[in-house]
Amino acid sequence: FFFSSRRRHTRLQGDWSSDVCSSDLKNNKENIMQAFADELRKKGVSPENLAYAVAALAGQVKQESGFNPTLSHDRDKKTGQFTGYGIYGARDPSPGKGRKTDMFNWLDQNGFDRSSAEGQARYMVVEAFSGKFPKTANALRNANRENVRDVTAVLTNEFEAPAERRNNIIVRTQNSVRSEEHTSELQSPCNLV
Repeated sequence: FFFSSRRRHTRLQGDWSSDVCSSDLKNNKENIMQAFADELRKKGVSPENLAYAVAALAGQVKQESGFNPTLSHDRDKKTGQFTGYGIYGARDPSPGKGRKTDMFNWLDQNGFDRSSAEGQARYMVVEAFSGKFPKTANALRNANRENVRDVTAVLTNEFEAPAERRNNIIVRTQNSVRSEEHTSELQSPCNLV
């Protein structure tokens, strides 16, 4: 997605179905971080480790989606369809089968809209502690000032499992905020001071 600023208007643009204002992203970030803290407490993360675990998860979300819960990820070269969705790019390698579908099912069962930043954040922690990602759960439980970079590496390597590291037909597409010089001016309803 692209970040463009002109005439005091700022807009973050993902795929065409995603139109999120910067002020919405600030609210998303706050909601996401609070949801992380709530769920991590439920999973037994101690108060002394909590802030570092939240920071590690928030860093992953910032890199993956810029806190945009409606961002589509990972375009399949064969079909042209996006296989991933949301704040951390939960994806289905096959339609209806995978982490995206699991996330959608959990959101539906727990009363969250599929585009809910809070719901996706809560599910991200639930999934991290589901038993499928033991290194991730352990790293989050033990996150501290000295090892937060190691925690981030574990999250990236085990939990996020970037497409570049897998031998498949998925290509990452513009998942981190960047400036785009040749983007035409974007009109936005978001007025930022």
